[in-house]
Amino acid sequence: MESCMFFKASHLMGKKWSLALLEGISINEGKGFNMILARTRKISPRILAGRLKEFEDAGILEKKTTQGETRRTSYSLTQKGKELLKIMKLMKKWNSRYSGMNCENAECIDCPFY
Repeated sequence: MESCMFFKASHLMGKKWSLALLEGISINEGKGFNMILARTRKISPRILAGRLKEFEDAGILEKKTTQGETRRTSYSLTQKGKELLKIMKLMKKWNSRYSGMNCENAECIDCPFY
């Protein structure tokens, strides 16, 4: 039996850093682990690695590794991830309307709650 994607998505997106990471990856498409880590500032490398793996396992994120003089890994949203991001943007708009906080035009990473 297939599992409920709504339950899985809400569980994953409810974890700390998930919203900020999803948004950050969409803005900085194709960046690697260290660039994402530097951008998020407060997240630990262990938590970041875990969230990226969860996103990848859920089909929200695609990890690409290129070989050359130096090995480079980059992350980008899949179509499924881009559609989830649209939902997240609607939720931010809803939050701005009813909470009085203007997060609709701000990045989640800059939120004082992180």
